[in-house]
Amino acid sequence: MKLDINKILFDKQTLRQESKRQRYWQYISLALIFLITRFIVLYFSKLRNNIIDGSDGANYINIAKYIQIYWKLPLTPSDGARQFPGLSILILIINQIFHNIILSSVIVSWGGSLLSILLFHLIFRDFRMSIIYSIFLPVFVVSSAVISSHGLALFFILIAVYAIKLPNQSFYRFILLLLSGYGIIVRYTAAFFIYPLIFFVYIKSKNRSMKNILYDIVAVSTLFAAYLFWNYSTIRVLFPQAIIQERDFILNAYANFPHSLYSYPGHSLILGFFDPHFSFLKKISILAHIFLVIIVINNYIRKVKNKKDENIYDFPFFLILLITLGFNLCVGSQYGFSSFERYLLIINPIIVYGLFDKKPLKWHWIFLLLVLGIVYGIIFLNK
Repeated sequence: MKLDINKILFDKQTLRQESKRQRYWQYISLALIFLITRFIVLYFSKLRNNIIDGSDGANYINIAKYIQIYWKLPLTPSDGARQFPGLSILILIINQIFHNIILSSVIVSWGGSLLSILLFHLIFRDFRMSIIYSIFLPVFVVSSAVISSHGLALFFILIAVYAIKLPNQSFYRFILLLLSGYGIIVRYTAAFFIYPLIFFVYIKSKNRSMKNILYDIVAVSTLFAAYLFWNYSTIRVLFPQAIIQERDFILNAYANFPHSLYSYPGHSLILGFFDPHFSFLKKISILAHIFLVIIVINNYIRKVKNKKDENIYDFPFFLILLITLGFNLCVGSQYGFSSFERYLLIINPIIVYGLFDKKPLKWHWIFLLLVLGIVYGIIFLNK
């Protein structure tokens, strides 16, 4: 008897028109799922009474305080200088309203993650897939439960994903791409998503006008160029984070791990699998992520080959996935292994879309993913 995996995992695809009222309830449900799961993870973790302990939250808060006093970025590790300041700048702005730096940090961090989920649903209009996006990869549950820049970066990335569907050289497309460029100030790896997205959409476009792609590149680059100008005019350094990060990578590169920001592909990853310092569960988690990425790559290859099933996103997403994976495989020090799943978060929309587009996962499997995400988050934050 042949085992049909598709029948076990997925419901038959049904195309039905949803009313505005149904869509509103879907957005409300997604918001509630996000808030409830993150509260549960946080409540049962050791961070329950101090959300900034053991995370990068303290760094982002320190940067915000430093900017408020000196109106420039810090250059010392003690002030959190290895982090890009996009999250911190928004924390500083929101703090003018709430006058509580920790509350403002949670609002910006959680708000960015929640907005990325709602925007994902607006783009793809698939309720089940949007639920999966909110709880999968499990490391997204962890990062969005604490003060972290990943969710905010994903929000700005998804603004670009939404913008490319709008007419070329339209005002709204320009404004949205302009806003999406802020994601590069939040996490510089957003550039590996947004610029290739624009370029590969241009490659697949029927109207290959050089004016169109220049229009989009200028829009995305404007805020980042302003950020670089601010850096150089105040501290005479374009990328202060690079200096501090390199020191941090060298400092934490024990044993045979490469003493550098980058190494040859897979170097740190291979060493990590043979390193007894890392737990068995950690190694299983990374293997699972690699396995998922391989499945997604295969799915995209099949869709790109079958022109009938291909849409505006398939070809760009496939190549962005390869670029991001290649970059992550080259990360040096022990971070190339210990942070591998976290660095993959930038392509979480691509992974979810690649696995579940036009494949409605059965509800009991979605519930299982939700439980696994919560359990993973609690275990991870109690290490």
